[in-house]
Amino acid sequence: MAEPNNTDSALGHLRVIELGDIPASYAARQLADLGADVIKVEPPTGDPSRLLAPFAGNIVDRERSLTFMHANTNKRSIALDLANGSDREVLVKLLQSAQLLIEATPLGGLEKHGFSDEKFRNDFPHLVIVSITPFGRTGPYRHYKGSDAIANATGGFLFGQGDDNKGQCTAPSHLAYQMAGTMAAMLSLAGVRHARETGAGQRIDMSLQEALTFCNSSSVARYTRENRFERRPGGKAYGGAGTNIYRCRDGRYVHFTTNMPHMWKEFAQNWMTDKCLAGPEWENPRYRDQHSAEVAKAFAEFIGQFDADDFANQAQARHLAAAPLNTIGQFVNCEQNRERQWLQEIDHPVIGKYKAPGAPMRLSLTPMRVRRPAPLLDQHRKEILAELANATFKPAVTRERARDREPMLQGLRMADLTQQYAGPLGTELLAYYGMEILKIETGTIPSKEREAAVHACMNRGKLGCTLNLRNPQGKELFKQMVAKSDVVVDNFSSGVVERLGFSFDVLQKINPGIVQAVMPGWGLTGPLKSWVAWGWQLLAYTGIMRLWGYPDSPMETRCKIAWPDRVGSVTMAMGVLAALEYKARTGQGQFIEGGMLEAQGAMMGPAILDYTVNGNEWDAMGYREILGECYAPYGVYPCAGEDNWIIIACASDEEWRAMAGLVGSWAADAKFATKEGRKQHRDDLDKKLSEWTRKNTPKQAFRLLQEAGTAAGVPSSGEDLFHDIHLRARGHIVETEAQPWGKITHHGLPALPSLSKADAARPAPWIGANNDEVFGKILGLSKEQIAELQAQEAIK
Repeated sequence: MAEPNNTDSALGHLRVIELGDIPASYAARQLADLGADVIKVEPPTGDPSRLLAPFAGNIVDRERSLTFMHANTNKRSIALDLANGSDREVLVKLLQSAQLLIEATPLGGLEKHGFSDEKFRNDFPHLVIVSITPFGRTGPYRHYKGSDAIANATGGFLFGQGDDNKGQCTAPSHLAYQMAGTMAAMLSLAGVRHARETGAGQRIDMSLQEALTFCNSSSVARYTRENRFERRPGGKAYGGAGTNIYRCRDGRYVHFTTNMPHMWKEFAQNWMTDKCLAGPEWENPRYRDQHSAEVAKAFAEFIGQFDADDFANQAQARHLAAAPLNTIGQFVNCEQNRERQWLQEIDHPVIGKYKAPGAPMRLSLTPMRVRRPAPLLDQHRKEILAELANATFKPAVTRERARDREPMLQGLRMADLTQQYAGPLGTELLAYYGMEILKIETGTIPSKEREAAVHACMNRGKLGCTLNLRNPQGKELFKQMVAKSDVVVDNFSSGVVERLGFSFDVLQKINPGIVQAVMPGWGLTGPLKSWVAWGWQLLAYTGIMRLWGYPDSPMETRCKIAWPDRVGSVTMAMGVLAALEYKARTGQGQFIEGGMLEAQGAMMGPAILDYTVNGNEWDAMGYREILGECYAPYGVYPCAGEDNWIIIACASDEEWRAMAGLVGSWAADAKFATKEGRKQHRDDLDKKLSEWTRKNTPKQAFRLLQEAGTAAGVPSSGEDLFHDIHLRARGHIVETEAQPWGKITHHGLPALPSLSKADAARPAPWIGANNDEVFGKILGLSKEQIAELQAQEAIK
């Protein structure tokens, strides 16, 4: 293994083989930045993503793609033609030398070259295989094609967002692929741990649709429990009356929310000069929702008196959640990034030195860092072949078949202090795959929040306990938990955990192997460290909110989903497992700062690189986005019925010919024969294609296009997901039953291990439901001791 780095990298002991499309690239890049030796196996013509825009210097060349550079730092490249026997033998040796294969090849793509499931089981029993496909390896849609936009649509993310006068708008910057890639990296580490413990490799089947359905979280649960059927809000509030985008005096915009009681009072009663919203009736959120137009008018008039930065600064000084809708350049050059030295310089052999996004999180002992730029095609062939020629492959660990079915994370325990959305989603992901999660709550949170479907959805599989961390005896109980745990995680604001007396120095003295992960919105340092952060403000500040929409739609209609909450949660889960890999080798725990601003910023790579390298600053482009230039036709098209749509992403002339026979004789026009021709005549193409799609329901168009061989997807609501025949065939729709919620239907696992048990159908606990088990069985307290601590309000 070249450049072994076992001392200051979390994954310096791992070799990873990467094969296939760009979702695998994003997954393997995370592991490479954590220190793994990632060998990228490309076809002789190169990974197709080498020809994805944007290009350095705007020169189309396979060594100048900035999207490729973003997805492939720290890797080595070897080109293999798997139709060639000698090259297949090289791949065999690579797989023998590795612990992990991450592949995103079409279903059957490896099998046709002799790499069947049986061959993997017999010849590489140690190997963990993470397979990423659009719809998974089983089910009626298993052979269907996909794209980043289709994953977002079929996973439910696009249905309730954006301009309500247009079709759903795709997310920018490959956000779906990158989210799924981060989740695949996390699952890879879970699989590696299981293989080390049991001697058994396995395949983990990840469907991009299901990965995004998981991140979409509670849409199925809200549909089944609360009968909520969300439509796009357009320019209206989203997340409660007043939570919206507002134009400021200087022509810029801010996102602002007052969705907590103390925030509403501070803004409406203390700050606003017009006291039209100061009456006690306005303190009721339901009343505000019923009079949302009055709220919107008053907010807009007041906020419009300020420049954007001035309003955000004054609001934050009052502990109110506000942030400007930055451009990419404003985010890149902001003082927060400068002070934290987040951007990193990379020196590439073709384009030279450039500034790139920094790490999505900061590990105290094993920082993520760029050790080498993205590779040139076949750059490392000689050194890789030399290593294989001299390698002695160790026999696999003796397999304990009795343990094959153990959950991948069995035996690990986490003390979970996270609240709301960011955090609980990530700890639930770990619970699915076997980590024991002690969900620590306090009885002071209103029960209505817990009764919501979202709480029941995001806390499945956890043990619920109550603890008063401001009580001296409660603090001691928490320290006992730390002594018996592997991980502690919180998503408090900067400084809160230290004020409670639980800094890493304190926890490490209790348990030297503890991994502590914190999730401050803006980071622990920098001028914004004390700012209030909801996912909306982070989305605005990083520039994504501004990009996620159509150029001719009002700014107020930009996407308002709290995407950074999802990013931060999954990134935290990945970081925790990477730190535990390091602990398994060294016995050392470490501290993880998972600032969600940087986690989200790290996913803006293509847009940031186009700015730092070329000086191009992206703005909202809808389906004319730069990363969509590889498709034609590409967009969202109207279908029969009200507000019904289909997304089409035609990647090649072959796919076009396949769909041309469906859509009408006009498709035979020579001007549409090539991708360049279709892009040149896009307006005419979209108009004619819309005439065909309007004759079909979304599901009809989806089936017809996919069966013909063209990628398409339906923007799905919670109701659509609930009834999805493919998700049900894969067991992805599950039901829980527990009080006070009763029966609720949810999304299921984001990926399916072939051996290990995994479970998304264990219900969420009600507050304190597992106090006896946590304090009695785990901490070893007697019933009398527990009763006394309850009387002292330590357990509360």
